[in-house]
Amino acid sequence: MDSTDVLRVVTGSAILGDTLFHLPSGGLFEGGGLRYFTPEPIWALSGASTVAFGINSTYRIGLYGSDGALERIISRPSEPKLITERDIRAFFAYLDRAWLANGVPPARLAANHAAVRFAEFLPTFSTLQAGPQGTLWVQPVQAPGELSDEAIERYDFIEQFGATGWEVFDPEGRFMGTVTMPPRFQPRVFKGDAIYGVARDEFDVQYVVRLRILVPR
Repeated sequence: MDSTDVLRVVTGSAILGDTLFHLPSGGLFEGGGLRYFTPEPIWALSGASTVAFGINSTYRIGLYGSDGALERIISRPSEPKLITERDIRAFFAYLDRAWLANGVPPARLAANHAAVRFAEFLPTFSTLQAGPQGTLWVQPVQAPGELSDEAIERYDFIEQFGATGWEVFDPEGRFMGTVTMPPRFQPRVFKGDAIYGVARDEFDVQYVVRLRILVPR
């Protein structure tokens, strides 16, 4: 990851403002092809101008101030998980459905498989979100190969890459506990003390759902 992306403020009138952070580019597009599960930069805005940032190959997240200076590090012990044949099977089940839905002929699927590569290990976490009262919420990765055979055939990378249990840290970086989201619910936006996301019923019909975060006093 030699190239660099820039995180900048955009005003309400779509004018570019201050640069908040420089971060490395991800590794999905590598050598002219696709290499899935490579280490990716993950970030979230925590407060008006504080950036939470980490490379998701390790559970180590830095909190950076508006001047770009590192203020705090959040880390937890974690063992890297090797990508298994079941993980790859689940991922190709997802890709095949996506390709067929977009008009790729079934006879072309084997050639598409040959063009896809995978990293050696699964990422440690999927995404970050700033929660109420300065908390940081971290979503670990759910290994697709740990799902049942039936679930593997219906695996949805977009909706199921992150685990249902989110790990919560206080403003000082102390681990507070794990919050388990409802089944078949994927958070999209954390705003104030509310979580907005998409829930799917047994027929995969989607609904917009708002959850309220109850903060202990």
